[in-house]
Amino acid sequence: MGSIKTPKFSYKKITCSEEEVIKRAGQFFADNGWMIQDQAESEAIFKGSPPIPLRLLFLTILGFLFFIIPGVIVYRALVKRVTRFQNILVKVRPVAGNSSEVTVIYSRAAEKLINKFLDLLPPALTGE
Repeated sequence: MGSIKTPKFSYKKITCSEEEVIKRAGQFFADNGWMIQDQAESEAIFKGSPPIPLRLLFLTILGFLFFIIPGVIVYRALVKRVTRFQNILVKVRPVAGNSSEVTVIYSRAAEKLINKFLDLLPPALTGE
């Protein structure tokens, strides 16, 4: 049986409205190959698969060149990783003033992508 992986959470207080954040999230994740699975006024769920690490691809090729059995083992790991879909949940809630709080729930494999997305959002003003 597969192990249960604990999701990661990221928070950011920003100066955009809920609709604007969901719109930006839709554009950003669609540009990065993720599909919108479900969308509401203040949350969206995106479905996709993590990128294939180049070292795993290299090990697969190397395994097939030198030894068949290790190549098959690494190939199975590669196929398992490519076919495994994951979800990213983006929730937005209004907070005091003209700002919102974005919460993103994701798996460890999508951490770099989430950090890029959160960096693109305008930060909240320091006085709020």
